[in-house]
Amino acid sequence: MTKEKKSATVDNDFSSEDARHRFGISIQELEKLMQTRGHEGIKQLNETYDGLSGIEQKLKTNLITGLSNDEIDLSIRIAAFGRNEIPQKPSTTFLCFWFDALKNWTCITLIICGIISFVLSFYHPNGGTIEAKIKPTDGVIIQSNSLKVGESSLTRESDLIEKHESTDPFLLSGTHIIEGSDKMLVLAVGEHSQTGMILKLLSTIKEQNNDKKKTNNKKKQNATASQNVVLDNVNPTSNEDDLDCVKIEKRSNLHTQLRKLGIAIVILTVLVLLVSFSIEQVIQQHEWDYKYWTRIVRYLITCIIVFVLAVPVDLSSAITLSLTYVAKKMVRDNNLVRHLDARETIGNIRTICSNKTEILAINHMTVVQIYVGEKYWKNIENSIKTKEIIIPANTKEILFESVSVNSSYSSILLPSIGEGTLSKQIGNQIDCSLLNFINTLDGNYNEIRRNYPEDKFIHVYKFKLAQKTMSTIIQRSNSTIRMYTKGTSKIILKKCNTILNRNGDIIPFSHVDYDHLVQTVIEPMTCDGLDTICIAYRDFSSDDLPDWNNETSVVDQLTCICVCGIEDRIRSEIPDAIAKFRNAGIIVRMVTEDNVNTARSIALKCGIISSNDDYLILEGEEFNRCIRSTPHGKVEQNLFDKVWPNLRVLARASSQDKYVLVRGIMASKINPTRGIVAITGCHNNDVPALKAADVGFSMSTQGIDAVKQASDIILLDDNFNSIFKAVIWSRSIYDPIAKIFQFKLIVNFVTLLCVFIGVCIVQESPLLSAEDLLIRKPNGRRRSLISSTIMKNIICHVLYQLTVIAFILFAGPKVFDIDDDRSIDSRFKPSKHFTMIFKVINLIPITCHIPILGTNDVDEP
Repeated sequence: MTKEKKSATVDNDFSSEDARHRFGISIQELEKLMQTRGHEGIKQLNETYDGLSGIEQKLKTNLITGLSNDEIDLSIRIAAFGRNEIPQKPSTTFLCFWFDALKNWTCITLIICGIISFVLSFYHPNGGTIEAKIKPTDGVIIQSNSLKVGESSLTRESDLIEKHESTDPFLLSGTHIIEGSDKMLVLAVGEHSQTGMILKLLSTIKEQNNDKKKTNNKKKQNATASQNVVLDNVNPTSNEDDLDCVKIEKRSNLHTQLRKLGIAIVILTVLVLLVSFSIEQVIQQHEWDYKYWTRIVRYLITCIIVFVLAVPVDLSSAITLSLTYVAKKMVRDNNLVRHLDARETIGNIRTICSNKTEILAINHMTVVQIYVGEKYWKNIENSIKTKEIIIPANTKEILFESVSVNSSYSSILLPSIGEGTLSKQIGNQIDCSLLNFINTLDGNYNEIRRNYPEDKFIHVYKFKLAQKTMSTIIQRSNSTIRMYTKGTSKIILKKCNTILNRNGDIIPFSHVDYDHLVQTVIEPMTCDGLDTICIAYRDFSSDDLPDWNNETSVVDQLTCICVCGIEDRIRSEIPDAIAKFRNAGIIVRMVTEDNVNTARSIALKCGIISSNDDYLILEGEEFNRCIRSTPHGKVEQNLFDKVWPNLRVLARASSQDKYVLVRGIMASKINPTRGIVAITGCHNNDVPALKAADVGFSMSTQGIDAVKQASDIILLDDNFNSIFKAVIWSRSIYDPIAKIFQFKLIVNFVTLLCVFIGVCIVQESPLLSAEDLLIRKPNGRRRSLISSTIMKNIICHVLYQLTVIAFILFAGPKVFDIDDDRSIDSRFKPSKHFTMIFKVINLIPITCHIPILGTNDVDEP
């Protein structure tokens, strides 16, 4: 509990450590308490901290009046628990960018040489934007009044959660108060709250990782070996710097090798020039003149030229321009690229870990099967099939009234925009699917709701995740007190002792009937990947009404109306897209919260698995047992490597399971070149896995802001097929980039050797005058850009061009009858000889232009 204060914080002498000792509970304990919610959280609150009164004493506050206005007390609390704000990441200034650009050794060397040359030329010897601060808080309810909270941003549940100090007292930052009011004791603020932890993961931690990268970039060669990471019970950002090092490993290693080559040749060049100069001028002529300083400076400039030629500085510009062009093309295909390296990386992904909800499925629940009137109807998803269902008139009336009344009145259907499009579902998806079903049976739920307004309900048992049921009690027009109930089929059927038959009459429903219905109806629905919902009712005598507060006894002795099979249909483009991914050597793995049977059915429909496959389909609990030696132990990579290659579907999976799966595949040593992992996400709990993966995809419409910030590419149309288009564009740019490297390295190596040989012989540089894309398998993360084919081309062209240049350098004056450009008395003048060499150096690559463009490096990764 806190009060806004406009007064400035008073400076005090208390350190954060001293301030924390003044309270009976630490910020770490409060964070842990807010992470254990529900019954477990209430148990911990009461047993560990003696309830709200115990928290009140430990925090030295008052549940009635709140905090005092004492500025010293507020200062101590700020030192102990932090401020109620998220630290903002400072913007990078122009001077910072300028300073980072100057860190390039080639640039520094050229600047120094330019300064020296400029000084010696004077020597003539005698002879934002303002952003609103986010102030999230977590806390415990002290008292509430009909409080309903929307937690969809954290838990994906679209239903409103009823909060109360005795049942579910925990309020989290980032959630929305929809109805009612409350009084809350604040336990966590700022970066210690649930939203604060996520925002900290996306912003402030990047600053810490940038400092680590500067150190780890010096150890890029060993980046792979250092990835012995702990895959669970760790901060999701740990070892992110190692993974970032791997992302730039190929290009950085190449530049490092070229730089070493340049340094070696520079040292040889300096030795050759200085030794020959010393022998010629000092030992033989025994004289020294200050004019020789100019010549030594020329030698140094020649060495710098050699060094610059060894590292093609324009390669990065060429690659950046190519990737920028591809990014513009990808936007037209609904791929908004947020990180530059993702444009190249996505082309070589080997695994895509995808959610089912809102990505593989259309997020539009539909009743596709129903058992009613002792008959099992299938394939009723369209209106024509639905109207063929034969339902007795009285059963239909009860069904219409039950679906309309026993649902959230905020759940409604909006008419479809155009022909062939689906109606828009607002509110709870299950409720909307049932409402749409009765609409196709010519029912009118709006009219029924007008006859039974919410304020006339006798009692309502809201949906609870533990019980998985919902009940509404009304008084009908004939004064009958009736309760309508719906929920998970097996739970509701166990409470039924009667059922409506084909004539609409009530008949007994025994345990034998229950077992038969489960085997013949519910299990087949589940195997088809459907969520099963049972709808039932019970009538009460107005003379003998039960205690409505005793839900267990009230929701019993029910009469079953029907059992519905509801499906979140697969997107039409998914099977074709997954088939294309498979042909391209990319494996799609599905991660879902559904049970194994439902997950298997959906995977079959998507084409992730086939009926003849022997791939693994595991639940999250079984998956964790397979990758750990002990139930609560750490993930062991050797055990993980036995599971993941054949794993295609992970059912009943939590966000932590998804994170473990991604990190485990990335840390695997099964493949010599580590495979690239991509992941899709649209909810807050997907953020850690998105941050961990090589490439993260988020949804533009369904995704929230935190997920978009954590992703590398945003799918503007929320279409899985757009990922395939991104792969095509990325693969199309990979080969041209390799060919750019090949072309530039050939030119640079020839020029480098030409300069080196020239200074060794003539003591002066002669240059101073002036659908297959998708058939082959993806390349590995650590596969070198300079493959064996490109290396052969480089060697052949280097030898060819070097031979031509050497011929012109040594035999050119005689063959072409031109003057030799040897220096006379340390004096140099323009000549046709060196001009010819300069022109040939620039024009000779044209002769190898066609073979370079025709090279298609298809070496196996």
